[in-house]
Amino acid sequence: MDQNQSINLWCVSIDGSMYSNYGWQMTLENLLKVKDQIFIVHISSNDDCRVIPYKNQPLTIKSKYETIVKGRYPPLNYQIIFEKRSKGNVHALEDLYRIAKSKNVTCVVMGFRRPQSKC
Repeated sequence: MDQNQSINLWCVSIDGSMYSNYGWQMTLENLLKVKDQIFIVHISSNDDCRVIPYKNQPLTIKSKYETIVKGRYPPLNYQIIFEKRSKGNVHALEDLYRIAKSKNVTCVVMGFRRPQSKC
């Protein structure tokens, strides 16, 4: 890596969906450089986990991403942030942006739908 290259701070939003996984994979495979830092953020919006499928429950998501990053990156290059959504009329996106702003991130990556191939 060039010594003059800047270090990026990535904020990747995860929620257990395949769409957030696309954003996560794109970041790891195409965007993240060796010295970059990544903040993996999950905002939980439901207090009753019994109504959420197991794979989308906060502790399941946290365990999955901790396993992935612990095997790939030094601890100083990532931070996993799990928070409950703020009370009131605050949307989870506002909480995500608040966290991103507090960490002074370079870019926020969110889930997306892959384009459908037209065969």
